[in-house]
Amino acid sequence: FTTEVINIGDDFDGTSTFTAPADGRYRITARCCLGGMTAANDFTLLTIVTANKNHRTMWEATNNMPAPSAAWEVNALLDLDEGDEVTVKVDNRGESSNIVDVIGTSTLDTALYVELLV
Repeated sequence: FTTEVINIGDDFDGTSTFTAPADGRYRITARCCLGGMTAANDFTLLTIVTANKNHRTMWEATNNMPAPSAAWEVNALLDLDEGDEVTVKVDNRGESSNIVDVIGTSTLDTALYVELLV
Protein backbone atom coordinates (compact mmCIF):
# COMPACT_ATOMS: atom_id res chain seq x y z
CA PHE A 1 0.00 0.00 0.00
CA THR A 2 2.15 2.81 -1.31
CA THR A 3 -0.17 5.83 -1.36
CA GLU A 4 -1.82 7.18 1.78
CA VAL A 5 -5.02 9.10 1.19
CA ILE A 6 -6.20 9.61 4.78
CA ASN A 7 -4.38 8.44 7.90
CA ILE A 8 -5.79 10.29 10.89
CA GLY A 9 -3.84 9.44 14.03
CA ASP A 10 -1.11 7.54 12.16
CA ASP A 11 -2.89 4.23 12.81
CA PHE A 12 -1.52 2.80 9.55
CA ASP A 13 2.24 2.29 9.47
CA GLY A 14 2.48 3.24 5.77
CA THR A 15 3.35 -0.20 4.46
CA SER A 16 1.44 -3.13 5.92
CA THR A 17 -0.19 -2.80 9.35
CA PHE A 18 -3.22 -0.95 10.71
CA THR A 19 -3.42 -0.75 14.52
CA ALA A 20 -6.87 -0.10 16.02
CA PRO A 21 -6.79 3.15 17.99
CA ALA A 22 -9.87 2.23 20.06
CA ASP A 23 -12.25 -0.62 20.84
CA GLY A 24 -15.04 -0.81 18.29
CA ARG A 25 -16.53 -2.25 15.17
CA TYR A 26 -14.51 -1.60 12.04
CA ARG A 27 -15.45 -2.01 8.40
CA ILE A 28 -12.35 -3.15 6.52
CA THR A 29 -11.96 -3.56 2.78
CA ALA A 30 -8.80 -4.92 1.20
CA ARG A 31 -8.33 -4.84 -2.56
CA CYS A 32 -5.38 -6.32 -4.41
CA CYS A 33 -4.64 -6.14 -8.11
CA LEU A 34 -2.14 -8.68 -9.43
CA GLY A 35 -0.43 -8.64 -12.80
CA GLY A 36 1.98 -10.74 -14.80
CA MET A 37 0.02 -13.93 -14.35
CA THR A 38 -0.24 -16.64 -16.97
CA ALA A 39 -2.79 -19.36 -17.63
CA ALA A 40 -0.66 -21.56 -15.33
CA ASN A 41 -1.98 -19.68 -12.29
CA ASP A 42 -3.92 -22.13 -10.11
CA PHE A 43 -4.87 -20.27 -6.97
CA THR A 44 -5.08 -16.78 -5.48
CA LEU A 45 -6.12 -16.05 -1.90
CA LEU A 46 -6.57 -12.56 -0.41
CA THR A 47 -6.88 -12.50 3.38
CA ILE A 48 -7.53 -9.80 5.99
CA VAL A 49 -5.52 -11.10 8.97
CA THR A 50 -6.45 -10.21 12.57
CA ALA A 51 -5.81 -11.73 15.99
CA ASN A 52 -9.50 -12.67 16.31
CA LYS A 53 -10.43 -14.05 12.89
CA ASN A 54 -9.26 -14.03 9.29
CA HIS A 55 -11.52 -13.08 6.38
CA ARG A 56 -10.69 -14.09 2.84
CA THR A 57 -11.68 -14.41 -0.78
CA MET A 58 -10.27 -17.05 -3.09
CA TRP A 59 -9.98 -17.85 -6.77
CA GLU A 60 -9.04 -21.41 -7.72
CA ALA A 61 -9.04 -23.15 -11.10
CA THR A 62 -6.14 -25.32 -12.18
CA ASN A 63 -4.27 -23.81 -15.15
CA ASN A 64 -7.18 -21.58 -16.04
CA MET A 65 -6.34 -17.96 -15.22
CA PRO A 66 -8.68 -15.89 -17.40
CA ALA A 67 -6.48 -12.79 -17.77
CA PRO A 68 -2.89 -11.65 -17.18
CA SER A 69 -4.13 -9.32 -14.43
CA ALA A 70 -7.03 -9.45 -12.02
CA ALA A 71 -8.27 -7.77 -8.85
CA TRP A 72 -9.67 -9.37 -5.72
CA GLU A 73 -11.52 -7.65 -2.89
CA VAL A 74 -12.53 -8.83 0.57
CA ASN A 75 -14.80 -6.95 2.99
CA ALA A 76 -15.27 -7.61 6.68
CA LEU A 77 -17.03 -6.14 9.70
CA LEU A 78 -14.65 -6.72 12.61
CA ASP A 79 -14.82 -6.27 16.36
CA LEU A 80 -11.38 -4.96 17.27
CA ASP A 81 -9.87 -3.99 20.59
CA GLU A 82 -7.53 -1.06 21.01
CA GLY A 83 -4.07 -2.16 19.81
CA ASP A 84 -5.31 -5.04 17.63
CA GLU A 85 -3.38 -5.23 14.37
CA VAL A 86 -4.77 -5.81 10.90
CA THR A 87 -2.64 -6.90 7.94
CA VAL A 88 -3.38 -8.22 4.46
CA LYS A 89 -1.90 -11.38 2.99
CA VAL A 90 -1.82 -12.44 -0.66
CA ASP A 91 -1.07 -16.05 -1.58
CA ASN A 92 -0.68 -16.95 -5.26
CA ARG A 93 0.28 -20.37 -6.64
CA GLY A 94 0.89 -22.11 -9.92
CA GLU A 95 3.17 -19.70 -11.75
CA SER A 96 6.32 -21.47 -12.88
CA SER A 97 8.42 -18.40 -12.08
CA ASN A 98 6.65 -17.88 -8.73
CA ILE A 99 6.65 -14.16 -9.55
CA VAL A 100 3.46 -12.12 -9.72
CA ASP A 101 3.32 -8.33 -9.59
CA VAL A 102 1.22 -6.46 -7.05
CA ILE A 103 -0.09 -3.43 -8.91
CA GLY A 104 -0.22 -0.49 -6.56
CA THR A 105 -0.07 3.12 -7.61
CA SER A 106 -1.85 6.36 -6.84
CA THR A 107 -4.82 4.94 -8.79
CA LEU A 108 -5.42 2.68 -5.74
CA ASP A 109 -5.59 -0.57 -7.68
CA THR A 110 -4.36 -2.15 -4.45
CA ALA A 111 -5.80 -0.52 -1.34
CA LEU A 112 -6.78 -0.96 2.30
CA TYR A 113 -9.81 0.92 3.65
CA VAL A 114 -10.56 1.00 7.37
CA GLU A 115 -13.57 2.75 8.90
CA LEU A 116 -14.44 2.90 12.62
CA LEU A 117 -18.24 2.52 12.83
CA VAL A 118 -18.93 2.55 16.59
